[in-house]
Amino acid sequence: MSPIAEDAKIEMIKKTKCFIFDCDGVIWRGDSVIEGVPETLEMLRAMGKKLFFVTNNSTKSRKGYLKKFTSLGLNVNAEEIYSSSYAAAAYLESISFPKDKKVRGQRPGDPPSSRLPGRARAPAGPGRPRRSLARPRRCTWWGMWGSWRSWT
Repeated sequence: MSPIAEDAKIEMIKKTKCFIFDCDGVIWRGDSVIEGVPETLEMLRAMGKKLFFVTNNSTKSRKGYLKKFTSLGLNVNAEEIYSSSYAAAAYLESISFPKDKKVRGQRPGDPPSSRLPGRARAPAGPGRPRRSLARPRRCTWWGMWGSWRSWT
């Protein structure tokens, strides 16, 4: 595969209205911003491009991610950040998920052993058999692992 010519790169940037960046490994690695990212984001903003930042890491809120962007010297608005936990919350709100129900999943930092079958169980109820919360169910729409169940 031959490298893309500079003219083609510039033309592609000019034609594109919106850029979506993954965070981990694209914007930062650990607690360090990746070289060239600040300049690239500034250039795209100067060109009037919309920027969005996505991550399937659900350990932080939008506010938490905003703090990380700020600590790395990056000028980002909270409305530009979309994590898997934000997507899950937005989805539940969109389907009018009852406020008196709880959503359960693995807490950040839980060791993998806590996900073994039989470790945690959802209570049984009408039309709801007793089920292990430990068996992960792939939620590809969110790009995250978790057994999401609600109960009162």
